[in-house]
Amino acid sequence: KETGFKFSNYLNIIRIEKAKDLLNNTDDKITDIAFKVGYTSDTYFIRQFKKFTNITPKQYRKRQKPQDKRK
Repeated sequence: KETGFKFSNYLNIIRIEKAKDLLNNTDDKITDIAFKVGYTSDTYFIRQFKKFTNITPKQYRKRQKPQDKRK
């Protein structure tokens, strides 16, 4: 089936979507998530994540966590 993407871009999209799921549902370190979704370099993972989402994995996780309303 054609996606309209180069294979490398398609693979990165799949990896980033899985990484988003892990960022939302685990407390795994970003480095560990990078390796779990198939990147061999956490630096490259962060760069690709930002390329596809416009934010870093750390920023993404922070935005997704419920805010504690108590002060």
